[in-house]
Amino acid sequence: MKIPKDLKIDIQCFTYFLFKGTFHSELIFLKEDYLPHLLNNNELLFNCFKIFAVKKNNDYKVNPENEIKDYIINYIKNKKLEKIEINKLNDFWINFLKLSEVFCYNEFTQKVPDFNLWDFNCVGSDAVPYFAVWTNIVEIDENYNVLNKEFALKRANERLLLYDNSLKLAIPKFESWELEQELY
Repeated sequence: MKIPKDLKIDIQCFTYFLFKGTFHSELIFLKEDYLPHLLNNNELLFNCFKIFAVKKNNDYKVNPENEIKDYIINYIKNKKLEKIEINKLNDFWINFLKLSEVFCYNEFTQKVPDFNLWDFNCVGSDAVPYFAVWTNIVEIDENYNVLNKEFALKRANERLLLYDNSLKLAIPKFESWELEQELY
C-alpha cells in the first residue's frame, strides 16, 4: 500500500520549507541566515532529517519543527553538532533516512554531475521533486515495512538526474503519478 497522504505532504513540506529558508519564524528572524549553515555542513543538514524521522517515527502526526529549529539555532550559536540518537526506527523511517543521506552527502548510485546543495538555496521547490518521487513510489505493509526500497530510491535518483539536461542517460520515462507533488 502507499503511505498516507498526510505523511507524504509532511515530508514534502518539510523539505520545501527547510530549503526555502522559511522553516520557522525564529529562524527567519535570526541575525544570521540558517541556510548557509545547512548547505555548508552536510552533517547538520542530515541531522535535521534525522530529527524529523525520529519524531515522526513515534507518531507521524507530530510536528517536529520546534525541535529542528532549536537544533539549528543551537548549532549557529555554539558551532557544535549534537549527536542525534536513532533508536528503534521502523523500516519506513530507516529508508527515508537512507534517501536523505544519499541526498545530503551526494552518494547517489547514479552520480549526479556537479550536484551541489547550494543549488537549492532558498529554492525549496527544487528540492521537493526528489522526495516527492520517493513518497509516491514507496510501498509499505501494515507495519510500515518498505516493500520496494531499492526501486523507490532508484527512481528518486533518476528524478534528480533530470536536473542536468546535458546528461545523455537512458532514464525510463516517469509516469504522471510518480511526479505528483503536493506543493510546487
